Amino acid sequence: MSYIEAKKEYAKYGINTDEAINLAAGKNIVFDFQTNTLTNSTVSQTIKNYGTIKISNGTVTNTSAATNALIDNYSTGVIDITGGQLISLGTKQALYNEYGVATISGNAYLSSKASGTYDGVQRSTVHNKGTGHLTITGGTIVNTVGSAVTS
Repeated sequence: MSYIEAKKEYAKYGINTDEAINLAAGKNIVFDFQTNTLTNSTVSQTIKNYGTIKISNGTVTNTSAATNALIDNYSTGVIDITGGQLISLGTKQALYNEYGVATISGNAYLSSKASGTYDGVQRSTVHNKGTGHLTITGGTIVNTVGSAVTS
């Protein structure tokens, strides 16, 4: 079983992780969390994506107020969020699309308390940086203290 497969297996049973899931460029994964939760208890991102990820259900969250973005989608990353919940309990983004390709649709729910600024830009629940490509055709994006989406 690969590291990523093991993490997926943990997520099925709602087991916490104390490190980020790193998906390398050229790798593809579908997170099928069903009704379970993947929780990160460290200050690192829960998912660092350089490959291709699809999230269709379940919950991805963190428990540290100092946590970096819940999911960082880097320049080679492609992320398709069609359902489930991404809930950032810290003051950073639920999705930080750093020059990658991100799509939010269906019944996806993204929430954060992102606040403050970084590199002169207001933090938000979903942040699209630079030449990143962000498409939102559905879902719900909320921020309890600031902006829902910035680019």
